Amino acid sequence: MAVTTHSSLPATIQAGDTLTITESISQYSAASWTLHYAITGNGKVYKLDFTASGTDHTLTTTAAVTGSWKAGEYVYHKYVDNTSGERVTISKGQLRIQPNIGEQDPDLDQWREIHTRAKDGLVELAKGRTVSFSVAGQSFTLLSMDEAVRLERIAKRKVRDLEREAKMAAGLGSRRRISFRF
Repeated sequence: MAVTTHSSLPATIQAGDTLTITESISQYSAASWTLHYAITGNGKVYKLDFTASGTDHTLTTTAAVTGSWKAGEYVYHKYVDNTSGERVTISKGQLRIQPNIGEQDPDLDQWREIHTRAKDGLVELAKGRTVSFSVAGQSFTLLSMDEAVRLERIAKRKVRDLEREAKMAAGLGSRRRISFRF
């Protein structure tokens, strides 16, 4: 299947997919102007710089580049500039970046591992053994049941929060609901 060429920035971008855009802006021909998008949000800034193709502005961003983009809600600014130093903002709006389906959040995997090890550590501590383990280069030594319970609860909460964040970024919503009536 061929890559879809968009006529403008889509409202939703799938991280890990190739992004191809060809825009024609009659007031700002690619012969004299360069089109840019600045995408900001989630503590990130992604800049898309188009090239000229006749009078059209074209962009191809590889799957490897978009694969590193963080899922979430973003604001974009569409603008053009020229070699004379002029810059014109054309529009701004919102877009969503969907999570890269080819990758699992490494933080989530690490916290799941810590949660599992802390839970297993409770059994070992009950047998009177000291528990030591390492996850992603971070070492843990549990000397008491209180430490193991505390770490297990922290890890469980962190796993839940990261899973909720991933669901929200994927547009699946949250199980948390706020109900009210007037």
